Amino acid sequence: MGYDGFIAFDAKTALIKHYQDTLHATHFRGLRMFIETNAALRLIKQYFKS
Repeated sequence: MGYDGFIAFDAKTALIKHYQDTLHATHFRGLRMFIETNAALRLIKQYFKS
């Protein structure tokens, strides 16, 4: 639809590296992480191929 944006979430400490590697999430500080538009588009293409 042409919208840009991001998703912010708090991760469990043990999953921060996993989310960085698999979701291309960015670690902000503490437990806060976010997924930017480009990383979200990559996930959409990966999981919604139609």
